[in-house]
Amino acid sequence: MTSIGGYAFYSCSSLTSITIPDSVTSIGDDAFDSCTNLTSITIPDSVTSIGQGAFFGCSSLTSVTIPVGVTSIEDQTFRDCTSLTSITVDTGNSNYSSVDGLLFNKLQTSLIHYPAGILDDSYTIPDSVTSIEGYAFNYCSNLTSITIPDSVTSIGDDAFDSCTSLASATIPDSVTSIGRSLFTDCTSLTSVVIGNSVTTIGVETFVFCSALASVTIGNNVTSIEFNAFRDCTSLISITIPDSVTSIGPTAFVGCTSLTSVTLPATLFIGGNYSDYSLLAEQVRVERTSIDAFVVNAETAARASGARTIVNVSARVTLGSGQMVTPGFVVRDVPTKLLIRAVGPRLGDFGVNYLPNPRMKIFDGSQNVVRTIDDWRIRQSGFRTFRPYDRHCVRGSIPARTRHRQCCDSSNLRSRCVHRSGRLRRRRSWRCLGRGL
Repeated sequence: MTSIGGYAFYSCSSLTSITIPDSVTSIGDDAFDSCTNLTSITIPDSVTSIGQGAFFGCSSLTSVTIPVGVTSIEDQTFRDCTSLTSITVDTGNSNYSSVDGLLFNKLQTSLIHYPAGILDDSYTIPDSVTSIEGYAFNYCSNLTSITIPDSVTSIGDDAFDSCTSLASATIPDSVTSIGRSLFTDCTSLTSVVIGNSVTTIGVETFVFCSALASVTIGNNVTSIEFNAFRDCTSLISITIPDSVTSIGPTAFVGCTSLTSVTLPATLFIGGNYSDYSLLAEQVRVERTSIDAFVVNAETAARASGARTIVNVSARVTLGSGQMVTPGFVVRDVPTKLLIRAVGPRLGDFGVNYLPNPRMKIFDGSQNVVRTIDDWRIRQSGFRTFRPYDRHCVRGSIPARTRHRQCCDSSNLRSRCVHRSGRLRRRRSWRCLGRGL
């Protein structure tokens, strides 16, 4: 016999020990998966490879010795080995090493596995380590704190999965990538800081982190993937930095305490909050984000040599009788952002006073070609309704009616002027608060 095939001893729950003969050179994937009473195993020097999940779920296994000949150990090999306290590597092995019972690569630049049975409540990763491999701290339920040094640049999938006592985590700025499901089921985790070099918060990164109340996201993150914060039931508020350009479906599903999500203006304008499992009344946007959005729009307009007016807007309902409508108009030259709002919660947007906005459109020689202070949508079929504030819209209605409508804000009545100049009173009016 030269190999032990995949799942060869799968779920042999009565097996307590096994000796592998010297003829064997490889142990297949999940070969001893779920041998829950296996307490010891002898691996001969002839073995060169150990497959993925080979000892997965061997919850009674207390120690393992990696012989001199092993050149490959796949991920999840010792996943869910909750009684494992020590991994020893033959000093002659040219690929792996062990320090204090932990498994590293030979140069100790990669931390491969921290045995879940170690009783220490804290651990500081050595400065030599540049990568934390997937499932490295899986099921380390005794650890309350893990210190990650600035030498680390990458952290693999599920690295801290089910570290149920871990209270906080700080990912330093040196880390550029973090794997998916990084903190899954870390039920005691209350705060996390994600450094400024991470670009993606992966799928299910914080799923089922039921105690998580504070998350600081670095300013280089561009995407938050689906289910990232699923069932973080203690999360009340979170600020998404302006660098984020996409949020995956159901990113915040099950966040039952969430009342405030500050989005970058780019996503705020999009308004597809339901895709992220958010309601409009949960959404906020910072004034600085709006300012940055306008500057970027100006730059893009100039770069593209835009020759037409582009109107982009979104409505956000903040509650009963409360609405904010941001938008911008671009034509060749600097853009102005308009915010129309109704209701007492303007303070959430950093706005204390909103004058009736006016925009000037310039030609290529910087001459004013038009001044606009009428932001009613100019198309047929729009809705007529009673205004809910004292600002009314003035402008032309569909050309086929051949008359002009205007609104008197002092008495909320409208007067229409025929082309002939005669006045007619009408009972309909429109309010600028409903759109751009």
